[in-house]
Amino acid sequence: MAYTLFVAGGSFCDINGTTFIPNANGWVSVPNFMNVQSLLEAATGVSMIIQALPCTTAKRPPTADLLPGMCLFDTTLNKPIWRNAANTQWIDATGATV
Repeated sequence: MAYTLFVAGGSFCDINGTTFIPNANGWVSVPNFMNVQSLLEAATGVSMIIQALPCTTAKRPPTADLLPGMCLFDTTLNKPIWRNAANTQWIDATGATV
């Protein structure tokens, strides 16, 4: 399961001895953790964890089921994506439409 993390201050986080550098907005994607509890126990410097449900670009949920800020992990794009504030499109961590 992939998780998206918010790193306070946007510097870095350490997970089991591996350093992850977040993007300019403070977000970093961490793959292959069994569950959120193991990630919480292993991570330092992390202030928020979002479990991103995996799906392909073609299998994204119907727009009627979506809310602004909803997060998915797009396995086709290999990155987390969010619904924008107007709930009209999917965006990545940089704000680009995907």
